[in-house]
Amino acid sequence: MILHERNVYGDCGDAARLEAQVRADLQADGNALQAADSIAGDGGAGDDGAGDGVAGDGGAGDDGAGRWSVEAWRLTAVPERMRGGRAAAEAVLRAVDPEGYARSRNFLDGRVTGLSPYLRHGVLALGEVRDAALAAAGAGAEKLVQELAWREYWQRVYVALDGAVGADLEADKTGVVARARELPEDVREARTGLRCMDAWSGQLQRSGYLHNHARMWMAAYLVHWRRVRWQAGAAWFREHLLDGDAASNDLSWQWVASTFGSKPYFFNRENLERYAGGRFCEGCALARRGCPIEGSYEELAGRLFGAGAETAAGMATQSGDGRWPAGRLRRVKGAAAADKPVRRPLIWVHAGSLNPKQEALRRYPEAPVVFVWDGEWLERDRVSAKRLAFVAECLREMPERMWIARVERGGLAELLRGLCGRLGADGVVAQETAEAVVRMRGEPVGWMREPRFCDGTEELGELDLRRFSRFWQRVQRQAMQSSGYNR
Repeated sequence: MILHERNVYGDCGDAARLEAQVRADLQADGNALQAADSIAGDGGAGDDGAGDGVAGDGGAGDDGAGRWSVEAWRLTAVPERMRGGRAAAEAVLRAVDPEGYARSRNFLDGRVTGLSPYLRHGVLALGEVRDAALAAAGAGAEKLVQELAWREYWQRVYVALDGAVGADLEADKTGVVARARELPEDVREARTGLRCMDAWSGQLQRSGYLHNHARMWMAAYLVHWRRVRWQAGAAWFREHLLDGDAASNDLSWQWVASTFGSKPYFFNRENLERYAGGRFCEGCALARRGCPIEGSYEELAGRLFGAGAETAAGMATQSGDGRWPAGRLRRVKGAAAADKPVRRPLIWVHAGSLNPKQEALRRYPEAPVVFVWDGEWLERDRVSAKRLAFVAECLREMPERMWIARVERGGLAELLRGLCGRLGADGVVAQETAEAVVRMRGEPVGWMREPRFCDGTEELGELDLRRFSRFWQRVQRQAMQSSGYNR
């Protein structure tokens, strides 16, 4: 349904007015968008593609958190989160220190970039960030560029698998069979007794951000110590993270779990204290006795996985064949989605294309524009107040001529077709993202490509996406070259 025939969010000068407007739009006709009693979703943890954290929207498995409703959130109640919008993104980008990042990114107080929410929502492009890093540090930017490549890698895997990343892509290498399907309440309520985990649980839910190392540690704790299905933890991250997307989040959790990696990722107290500066162990009730992460890696492996891991390790050689989904990643063409020529376009702005300077808007300055509150996305990810606030602030900077619409689950393509007829457009154009391409698979869309992080389909040919190391080996030379990206 059409809510507004112009961008009313641009009129909202403060958080309270913006909150009231978005709330009204999501409750149009008195019906708040709500998820079913059981929310499907497998999400993930890992690298957000900028080295700052795990990104994800994906999903499978109910994490027991209940129903999503617009009634549950207030934009003005989340003061700690990052601010949305292109202006905010450019300020963060200017402050990036590629060489400082390379030296300290693994430390909780290191020089991480803070770019991941802007990359996830398309406010900044990977090529744009790479070009800025190379301009600032030249060859000294290689570590940051490599971390950006992780995001590109996850996106390519997501498209190659048609978005089906909610189930194990490979055999589990831990030997553990029985796992809980729901997130433990003590984790959600930050009362595990482990000072580190409780602090991160609170930070995640309060601010929508966790350092990448903290995300990996928390994911490992849930999957290996608490023996929770990775899907439950991933869905929880996806609900709260500002940078959550299905590709980076789900696939990163799978990497931790060993269902998309050669071995499980886990850590010990020595590793935690080294990179967290001892801030959590000091004063923790379990520090002197009963700390579950205390011990050498050999001791912890025996405790967590036992002899079963040795048997499961043999499955690693089978995981890349056709019996597992990852087998489909052995030979993936570098080509992206096919373009549909459009002369009179309708520009579709989605949650991954919130850049007021995007290519579609620049190429077609007079074309009609629409942003759609997509019920499928809201329900699947149980989008939090923090995320809604970030998106709304990005929308506030979009063109005044942008219409605002809303659809329930499954009605997006029909809405866009109807708008084309109503506005005299001969087709839809949109910024190409992995999630948008999969969402509109089979629909005629003219995909607008920002200068990609690594392009040149003819040069790259077929890619082996079963492991990041193979992908990086193929794209490293291209990735370290500036694209001349200029907004």
